[in-house]
This record gives sequence, C-alpha cells and structure tokens, in this order.
Amino acid sequence: MRPYLLSGHPSRPRSRACSRALALVVTALSSLMLVEAAARARGRGCRPQCQQECRRECGSLEAECGPCVASHIDLRRDCRDTVNSEVFPSCVDKRCSPGTPGHCTLTRECVDGCRASQQSQLAGCDRRFRAGIRGCQGGASCLAAERTTRRGCVGQCRHDCVASCRGGPVTTTVAPQALRVQPLVSACACQATCVNGIVSSCYDDCDDRCEGDTVALGVCRRACRDAQCNHLMKACTDDGTGTSRYALCCAQCDNCNEDLDDRFACEQATTTTRPSTTTSSTTTTTSTTSTTTP
Repeated sequence: MRPYLLSGHPSRPRSRACSRALALVVTALSSLMLVEAAARARGRGCRPQCQQECRRECGSLEAECGPCVASHIDLRRDCRDTVNSEVFPSCVDKRCSPGTPGHCTLTRECVDGCRASQQSQLAGCDRRFRAGIRGCQGGASCLAAERTTRRGCVGQCRHDCVASCRGGPVTTTVAPQALRVQPLVSACACQATCVNGIVSSCYDDCDDRCEGDTVALGVCRRACRDAQCNHLMKACTDDGTGTSRYALCCAQCDNCNEDLDDRFACEQATTTTRPSTTTSSTTTTTSTTSTTTP
C-alpha cells in the first residue's frame, strides 16, 4: 500500500513536482548569474573606451585660462615629451646597453636607475610649470576651477557612457571560425621566422628573467641578436643565391630584404683581446774563492 500524506495525495508525485520546481529555480539563478557575469565583462571593456571618449568630450584646459597659462602648459608638455622620448631612451642606450644575452638582472637594475632619473626630471617639469603659473594673473585659481569642472564633466560622462555601453548589444566583428583558422604567425613573415629560429632559445631566457619589464626585455633581446649577428645577416637576408630557407620563402612572398628589418637590427659583438706581456728575469750567480795562507 502506497504511503499517503494527511491530505490524502500520494507523496511521490508531489516530490517529483518539487524536484521539477527546484530545477527551474536553479536554472533561472544560473541564467541570472551568467547575465550578470556578461554585464560585468562588458563593463570592464567599456571603461577604457569611455575614458577616452569622455576626455575628448569634456575638452581641455588650455584655451580657457588665457594665453599665459596655455604657454606654460605647452612648455610642460614639451618638457615631459623630451624626458620620455629622448632622455630616458638615451639613458638606457648609454648605461644599460649592450646587455648580456639571456640574462636580465643587471639590466633591470640599470633600467630602474634610468626610471628613477626619469621621474626626477618629470617632477622638475611639473615644478617649473607650477612656478610659471603663479606668475600668470589669476592663473592658479582659474586652472584649479577648470580642473574641478572638467573632472566633474568626465565623471558624469563616464558614468552615462558605461551604463549605455553595458546595456548595448554585444557585437562580434570576426566569426569564431575565422579566429580558429588564422595562423599565429603569417606564412610570409619570412625574416621574423628566420630570426626567431636562431635566437628563440635566448629570447625565452630573456622572457623568463626580465619578469615583465619590457624595456629591459628589449635590451636583453638585442643582446641575443648581437651575439648571433653574423649568423642572422647570412641566414635571414637575401644574398642573391636563392638557396637558403629565407630566400625560398621571401621569393614566394615577394618580400626579400638585403638587410635586417629595424625590429631585428643587430651589431656584431666584438671581442677584445688584451696583449700578453712576458717578463723574463736573468739571475747572475757569483762564486767567490777564498785562499787561506798558512
């Protein structure tokens, strides 16, 4: 005899109905979690895009506080550009190059020293800017007010932009099938393939030891190429014979080069041999004979 509840209905059908209801609830919660995760992912992708758009939308400070302030803003920009694009790279080239192939500890320490100097010089640019602004009539107060207004504009714009971006449809510009069939390296990247085939092991050592420092990594990789420069020049450029792997590849792709591309530039490391000096010494022995007279 089947067990009955107090209501008189069988227990098994009710338990099945409860299981189905629970499954529906779990499915609904899972769907909600997926939607929220997708929204968060869209939000992360929206923020950088909205930041750039809002900076353009809210304009700049240069034209709002008069020509005196604008001239000092130009001077600061030129100063910072010079430090970042000329002084810092020159420090790395002169103090940290050439590096040691496959090794990065000393290179990273050297690059960090150049960065410290870079930050000090950038701070000098900012100090001169603040001193110059104080000489402009009403310049400091105008600049502060404009900065506050612009920050408020950027904040509100970014909030509205991100909200709109999150609610928008997700678009895909490249079909997944196309992504799967695209090769990681182009078949016609003949010189890159040739260079990597020679120095890839050294490059891997640099990748491991530079620990994400892209500037030090560039110095380390350049040292790898310098150590193999003669080999790279012979194997990865067109010497006119048409028999090397690179020549056969570039002939089919019509992109043969007689010199290495700037990305793979190298300079053959020179070995300095110090002359050895041999010093010979002559020892003179003098014998003395004594005669004893009785």
